[in-house]
Amino acid sequence: MNVTVYPAARLSGAIELPASKPHMQRALVFALLSEGQMNIHHPSWSSETERLFEAAQRLGLQVVANDKQILTLIGTAGQFERCDDPLGTDGSGFMFRTMAALACTQETPIELLGRLSIKQRPILQYLGFVKDFGGSIEDRSDDQFVRLRITGGPDFGGTTVVDTSQTSQFLTALLLIGPMSNQGLTLKTASQRMVGEGYIDLTTEMMAERGCPVVKTEDGFRVGGGGYSVVDAEIPSDFTALSYMMAAAVVVPGTDISVPNYRPSKMTSERDFFEAFSRLGAKSKFDSATRDLRIWHGDPSAETVVINGMNIPTVTPALCAAACFADADVTLHGAGHVNLHKCQRLMVMVQQLKSMGCKIEPHFTNQGTMDGFIARGKSKPGGGVALRSYGDHRVLGSLFAAGLGAANSIDIDGAQNMPAGYPAFYDEIRKIGASFDLAPSPSELSKAS
Repeated sequence: MNVTVYPAARLSGAIELPASKPHMQRALVFALLSEGQMNIHHPSWSSETERLFEAAQRLGLQVVANDKQILTLIGTAGQFERCDDPLGTDGSGFMFRTMAALACTQETPIELLGRLSIKQRPILQYLGFVKDFGGSIEDRSDDQFVRLRITGGPDFGGTTVVDTSQTSQFLTALLLIGPMSNQGLTLKTASQRMVGEGYIDLTTEMMAERGCPVVKTEDGFRVGGGGYSVVDAEIPSDFTALSYMMAAAVVVPGTDISVPNYRPSKMTSERDFFEAFSRLGAKSKFDSATRDLRIWHGDPSAETVVINGMNIPTVTPALCAAACFADADVTLHGAGHVNLHKCQRLMVMVQQLKSMGCKIEPHFTNQGTMDGFIARGKSKPGGGVALRSYGDHRVLGSLFAAGLGAANSIDIDGAQNMPAGYPAFYDEIRKIGASFDLAPSPSELSKAS
């Protein structure tokens, strides 16, 4: 499916955001591993969290109640039901990494099924922890899917080395299973560089709330056994979903929108997100009494803006789009790991934005690797082009925001992928005045005929 985005004169009104996907993913893992009944308030549903929820149920998670405001679950205390059929992870790196870690806790084999794109991401080469913890891996992959059969040892635990230079998700996954080990886990980080550190902080804070403190050591982390206490989870709003609206506020002068019932998190990544967009000109104010978040178009903080993207990987594509329209020259660095997500997000965003007429170039390290971008602001792109999202919902949402500032409409492919991060995106952005059309792609029309 393609989406045609038309230029916008002004955006105004109120939107509704989904709840946070990272919080929801972790809450589902806690529910699965805990013993007893747990409530998740304001659950977040996207195609990725739904797939994780389905897998958890196949492993024994029981559903007591499920409505828009509360999800009530009964966990397994870490004793999973036998699952003979593969657990599908699609292209979710978080789910594949987390399920691989969870499989280490079971002596009964668990088979994971993922898209071939998993091979292009920093995943398969970092599964050494399975053997370090006493387990085994059988590779059953074919030319269509990645298939791994993982069996845990009789008393999993011990020491392993985790590379955090490209992703923090393996560290998160291993922290989450630590309390299920009788001997505990010692996780040594192989690099001084830790991308997405705010997401590790989120994991350790949620674990501590459930009686499982994580000890920071000189060279990594130590997690003791003992299992999780049952503690309800309150899911905050998803600031990554908000990033498309923040980008639109930079792109379209006069924009003034509100987000009722915004629930902020304590994540340092959320703090850094608001600061980065404010420096580009997307101003915001949160009223803690009414829970109303206001976002409006303003001036950048300086004529030259430099942003470190290390702790805000999920919103970097939207920052790319916004930077091209800010009244400033913008350099973002420290985000090379963003090229290791569903697609090479940084590279793709720079290429696609240049195609529509934006003044943006890649930023390289001294070693010659791309780790950001340099945008000469005040772009007035002509548009009138067809762009590719490469099946990535974050690229799609970010290019959509950029299209609102082009002189002519743009077409973007892969419009059907937006539910992976923001299921109601099209409905919500239409509420504030964005104009667009959704239509089958030429390949879809060809297949239909």
